[in-house]
Amino acid sequence: FDSSTTAQAWVRVLDVTAGIWTPRLGSTAKQVSNVADGKVDRTRCAFDSDGNLHLAWQQRPDGEGETIKIRHRYQNTLGNWSDISTISEDGSDLDVSADGSGQVWLGYRKD
Repeated sequence: FDSSTTAQAWVRVLDVTAGIWTPRLGSTAKQVSNVADGKVDRTRCAFDSDGNLHLAWQQRPDGEGETIKIRHRYQNTLGNWSDISTISEDGSDLDVSADGSGQVWLGYRKD
């Protein structure tokens, strides 16, 4: 984590068939994290078998020392975003994957 920034998690999705980015390049990407929750690192994403986009990231709340939270949020195929969920209050080394049966896997080290 870089203590000199307020880094956040952002996303764009490319429709490979149409060759179109959403949000379009040249415009502001969609911010998926909340700046009030602290700095973000290790943003990861995966699509599940239904086409939902899952994002997970590590977030260190300001003033909480070395505590790193694992957060998750997803966008359904209609473009609606879920609320942000805290998966772990003390984790790191995050990875995310989805399988063909619709399950999303978040792996991380619990500190």
